[in-house]
Amino acid sequence: AKVQLTNLPAPLDANAVAQTHAELRDRAGQPLTGLTFHWSVLPITGNASLRPDLQNRSGQAMSIQNLCYLPTGQQAILDGEADLTVQARYRGRIYTNNPDRIRLNP
Repeated sequence: AKVQLTNLPAPLDANAVAQTHAELRDRAGQPLTGLTFHWSVLPITGNASLRPDLQNRSGQAMSIQNLCYLPTGQQAILDGEADLTVQARYRGRIYTNNPDRIRLNP
């Protein structure tokens, strides 16, 4: 089983928000249900924010915004690239995607 992402933003403009969906499929390619997802953004040359306030209860859909918060609390647009990673927990096991790189425009 492997996590697959759909609706990846390509690219994501400054302040823009895009909703991306994750799905865990079995070896036959059928989507599995009854699981939860955990999302993370790994900065490469840019950074973005996850918007959990816009996600559904299972975490299957997550909104990503091209905006981040500096340690000082200030908002900033850090253009470049970032990796989007998703973990799915199903029957006590954790599955993940290969990081999907997103482009963040200034």
